[in-house]
Amino acid sequence: MGNNCCTIQPKDEIKCPHCTYVAKGVLEKTLNHLLKDDIKLKLQKLNGFHFCKNELCDIVYFKENQILMKNDIKIKLDKVCYCFNWSEEKIETEINNTGKSSALNDIKYKMKNQGCACEILNPSGSCCLADVKKVVKYFENEHKKS
Repeated sequence: MGNNCCTIQPKDEIKCPHCTYVAKGVLEKTLNHLLKDDIKLKLQKLNGFHFCKNELCDIVYFKENQILMKNDIKIKLDKVCYCFNWSEEKIETEINNTGKSSALNDIKYKMKNQGCACEILNPSGSCCLADVKKVVKYFENEHKKS
């Protein structure tokens, strides 16, 4: 944990068989932590899976002829930061109320102090900072328009 909380992710990228979004490889430890126990028992191996980031797609993980759906994981896909509980809704509300978001500073501070666990808490298995930046920028731009 600590500052550098994430192991390098698998580099291969392939398209989701359902929505054709580009999906990135995910580590075994991510699936081991997030998949329901009965689903893990059905799988021979947890390596080689890819994560579909499209929130409108029902597929979460896939490889070859194996597909895992949203109901196969233990959590709801409703956050941008799973380690420190930041959702799009929380960021939007804060920006609407104050004109800015403390999400990035809060996450960076907590990463340095208590550490993060992106590899096991985030369904993508990777750091959330790029996604959080995009969400903050989007809602800040929307707030400026209103």
